[in-house]
Amino acid sequence: DTLLRFIDEHVSTCLIASHDREFLSKVTGREFGL
Repeated sequence: DTLLRFIDEHVSTCLIASHDREFLSKVTGREFGL
């Protein structure tokens, strides 16, 4: 259960980070390939 929760949080964090980079790219006109 703890492992599944950890994986869920990790995936959510990755999705949020990806969305944030896409948003920053649109706002600044630059690519963020972190």
